[in-house]
Amino acid sequence: MKKSTKILALVLCAAMLIPMLVACGGKTKDPDDSQGGQTVYDGTPTSVPDDLTFEGETFTILCRTDTPFGEYLYEIEADENETEVVNQAVYERNLLVEERFGVDLIAHDVPGGWNDSTEFKNTFRNST
Repeated sequence: MKKSTKILALVLCAAMLIPMLVACGGKTKDPDDSQGGQTVYDGTPTSVPDDLTFEGETFTILCRTDTPFGEYLYEIEADENETEVVNQAVYERNLLVEERFGVDLIAHDVPGGWNDSTEFKNTFRNST
């Protein structure tokens, strides 16, 4: 192997290793310091004020159904008695959001999804 090829290989290896070494070092930030002390229930930092509430407002989430990729309503709502892990997580997420912000979440499926823009726009306008 030529000397210039060896040098080029070493330079490329160093270029790939330097970002990994830089990413591993340094101080870790305290989550409470980065967002002014506001945290969500699991300790994740957030910029949402702790006292933000919507006082029982209803939030309607439009969800596409009958699409070539299947139905998406499972991503938005789940029953309390679900046993599957993903469905339990969806239910718990919705419950957390409803309790945290004082809202009622309602999913409204739109047959055909976003394939027919006129129908979708009309559904959107009439959903309020």
